[in-house]
Amino acid sequence: MSYVLASRFALGLATLSLVAAGCAGGSSAAGTGGTTGATGGSSATGGSSATGGNGATGGNGAGGKTVGTGGTTIGTGGSTSGSGGAIVTSTGGSSGGVAGNGVTGGAGEGGSGGSAASTGGSTGTATCPASAVLCDDFETGTAGQAPDPTKWTVDLLGGNGTVQIDGTKGFNSSKSLYVNGNNGQFHTMAQVAGPPVFPLPNGLLYARAYVLLDSSSAAGSGHYIWIEAGSVSNDVAESRFGENVGQLDVNHWPGDQEQRAPGTALSSTAWSCVEIMYDSVNQLMKVWLNGTEQTALDVTNWVAPNQANGNNTTPLTNWSPDYEAIRFGWELSGAKIWYDDVALSYSRIGCVQ
Repeated sequence: MSYVLASRFALGLATLSLVAAGCAGGSSAAGTGGTTGATGGSSATGGSSATGGNGATGGNGAGGKTVGTGGTTIGTGGSTSGSGGAIVTSTGGSSGGVAGNGVTGGAGEGGSGGSAASTGGSTGTATCPASAVLCDDFETGTAGQAPDPTKWTVDLLGGNGTVQIDGTKGFNSSKSLYVNGNNGQFHTMAQVAGPPVFPLPNGLLYARAYVLLDSSSAAGSGHYIWIEAGSVSNDVAESRFGENVGQLDVNHWPGDQEQRAPGTALSSTAWSCVEIMYDSVNQLMKVWLNGTEQTALDVTNWVAPNQANGNNTTPLTNWSPDYEAIRFGWELSGAKIWYDDVALSYSRIGCVQ
């Protein structure tokens, strides 16, 4: 009798142990798999939350294995979320790059997005480069009206010239700034003065603009001014960029000293990217055309590197004006010209490739 009771007692204990083990296995798979999967969903790198699926090995029960598979599915969701993050950061430069690195663990596609965003940030955009203190692509302006008065002042001297938004053409856009001197206007320009650009913190200003000549205004033989920087009042102290005798030209006022670059001109069939550096501290001026520095227009003392391309042989000292304003338009024998994607900065901006 005691033997039978002992056998039944041992059999009961074994049965209870098996039931307990089965329950523990199912709980382990559910808890570990589910929790790890949730963690995977919360971050891009959590795409590796498939490791949470190891919870399935915790128990032999079918329930534990099913829940472990669920954890793997949630981890995949984390990978998808990571790709979404890369798309959001595509507008940024360095931020896009960081996002790309974060997604690397879950989705290579997200990493590519981050790299592309970083490239975009370093190249910049035509409308408003990252370094710009002021920029205008004129897209918010109204055709036939003056440019944004919070940025520009229309400056007219003599005649009846106009400065207004043109809604028919632009550089990679639909609008631009159209200046028409109406054949006789002495000075037809749009001026930037005062904050946020002026006063210059270190006496250094870079200007970038896309410029297009009207076909009737191209390759003239006279002297024209298109961009000038200096005093707020016209013709007091200025460093000018324009054209003389069909060649790109820089010009100093007062004194009218000049330097020309033979074989260069703006176009009437394609937009030209013009960049100018004004440095009042080091008494320098430089010009780039479509990204290429025009060394014939490098100014140090207003004696041209090649005397044939200038009109002055006496070096000037302390010639640079205190830059208080910059103007874009047409001065002398008014004609027609367009400007777009104007940007002002304290470092070089560059042209959009």
